[in-house]
Amino acid sequence: MIAHNMILRIAMRLSVALIVIASSMLSACDLVDRFGSPEDRINAAVPPDTAVQVSRQLLLAQVADRPDARQTIEPQWTTRLRLRALSCSRDELPNWRQGLAEVRARFQGSDCLAEQDRLLGRWLGLQRLRLMLAQAPLGTVQSEPPPLVNHREPIRTMSTARHAPVAILQGANGFDIVDLGNGKSILHEGGRSASLVKMTLAPNGRVFAQTSGGNLSFRATEGGDTLLTLPDTDTVHWLPMDALLLHGPNDRQARLLDLASGDESLVPGQWSRFAVAVTPVPDDAQRFNMLWHRGVAQFEILSNGGRMEALLREEAQVTSNGGFSGSTGGISVDGLRWLDGFQGVRVVDLKTLVIDELDFGPIQSRGAMPLPGPQQFLLTLQLPAVVGMNAASSSYIYDHQASTLALISGGLGAGTRFQFLDAMQRLAAIESANVRILGPLKTEPAQPVRVVTAALIEELNQRRLSIAAAREPQGLAAERIANLQSSLERLRAGSPVRGAPSAPAAADRSAGGRPVLSLTKETQVEGVGVYEGQGAKHGYDKPRTAGAVEVRVRRSSKPIALVLSSYEPVQWVVVLEPGARLAAVLLSGYHESTVKGASTAPVYQIGRTYAYSMGGGGYAALQHEVVRWTGKPISAFQGRYDGSRFTVGQGP
Repeated sequence: MIAHNMILRIAMRLSVALIVIASSMLSACDLVDRFGSPEDRINAAVPPDTAVQVSRQLLLAQVADRPDARQTIEPQWTTRLRLRALSCSRDELPNWRQGLAEVRARFQGSDCLAEQDRLLGRWLGLQRLRLMLAQAPLGTVQSEPPPLVNHREPIRTMSTARHAPVAILQGANGFDIVDLGNGKSILHEGGRSASLVKMTLAPNGRVFAQTSGGNLSFRATEGGDTLLTLPDTDTVHWLPMDALLLHGPNDRQARLLDLASGDESLVPGQWSRFAVAVTPVPDDAQRFNMLWHRGVAQFEILSNGGRMEALLREEAQVTSNGGFSGSTGGISVDGLRWLDGFQGVRVVDLKTLVIDELDFGPIQSRGAMPLPGPQQFLLTLQLPAVVGMNAASSSYIYDHQASTLALISGGLGAGTRFQFLDAMQRLAAIESANVRILGPLKTEPAQPVRVVTAALIEELNQRRLSIAAAREPQGLAAERIANLQSSLERLRAGSPVRGAPSAPAAADRSAGGRPVLSLTKETQVEGVGVYEGQGAKHGYDKPRTAGAVEVRVRRSSKPIALVLSSYEPVQWVVVLEPGARLAAVLLSGYHESTVKGASTAPVYQIGRTYAYSMGGGGYAALQHEVVRWTGKPISAFQGRYDGSRFTVGQGP
């Protein structure tokens, strides 16, 4: 027993001696490097690259006076740093016998560590961005802001922050970010390349996003420091719940980015990639609305196992031919509704998604923007161009609740470039290189919408009368003038003018008032619909050229009542095969079309509805008009977006 204890004491002394010898051979740093955890030794041997380390120091500087934020960030950094090493050493971890030099030789230049550094840099950038988005709005809203903000060159585009008196002014040779409260420049960047990029401000004005070369960069408004660059991304929508909605040129769906974790998830719905605007939902911090061309969808943000996801809760679609665009509409000052004013008016209740729609007939509307009154929007209406006369525009204050229009006077008209300053609740006018901040607008007395549009339609017809008198031979001009004067009389009597056909002869009317019932009583009603015909040409501020569509009518057991529908102008060419019986042609479309080859069959213009598929409200509206005119629905319908040839009739 004594011998055994002696052996143990000798062994312990030898162990201590060996440790002392090892300690004499190794520095304190070497002890840590050899006996620390494998991941700590990898990170010590091959630390994150310089860009990551600089980004971390900048992040720590942001939270220097916020110990609570630093206590949250530091453990996350430590965890991610260890994951960096573990992710790149799955095959074999370094052992205690390997020194720094051996570990460095093994891992230096590792593609895996380079990728992990990219992810670390992305996460650090997101935390910097997240902290800046959580700050109070930049600048101070002044009760008496400067009436004129001067820019160094003519302003091409202007975008503003929703909650801060800050705006981006872009010209041909760069951009300025200005404080509208004092008129001073916060950040200037020159160069033609800086003038061509797409830019948008965060709601608090402290960050702006800049798209260039297919990449999206987030930069600090003060100083211009780049916080983060996301590749293959060109669009961002700012969300109120520590998240961003992103889209890239190759994405089939929008992506939801969680700023805290850096995780991304897809937003449901193939149409999410077409989002034109995103708004908060009133009184619900966990929901947001996404507007796209044909409707609006409401999503709820939930955490699924710690992962942020967007769940579709409600959706609604427009029934008219119009839609939504981020550049032709805006959110009311109280945040309760969105109004789009392109080709009619669509007002969305942002809580219930109920959509009110208003059609101005042949009078074109070019866009809308909010005004200080929660129910009021600035709306531009335009008389379409006719041969020999340019389009004529006027700007109005549209009151949605009262359904009135008040013509803006005082030298401000449709030629003025208006911009609403949300944070200041003021309207501004862009005048070359200046931004003029406006007071209350001067207007003519408000009139009901129907009264204003009726007057505009009458003015349009008067323009057509004058053109007809000036350009056509006397006899034809007299006939055309008589027809147009008849239209004016119907207008004054309260009948529709644009889209409503001339009244058919009394013999064509039934006792029930359906205009062509006698012609279609024994017919089969078939329909053809396209968005545009073959060879159509159109574009913003360009004249429309009608495309051609051929419709071949075969011999059939019953006469055919043919319904032709399109959005763009179409030259419909009807080809009657031997034995074919065509009772009537019913023409409907948003833009005016023509029909050739109908032989003796009468052609009726039945309205402006159109459809090129059997789904959605367009087809239902077209069907409604057909039933109203003929007493029966379309029994067979063919439709394509850009059709060129169709055949109707059952054959012999």
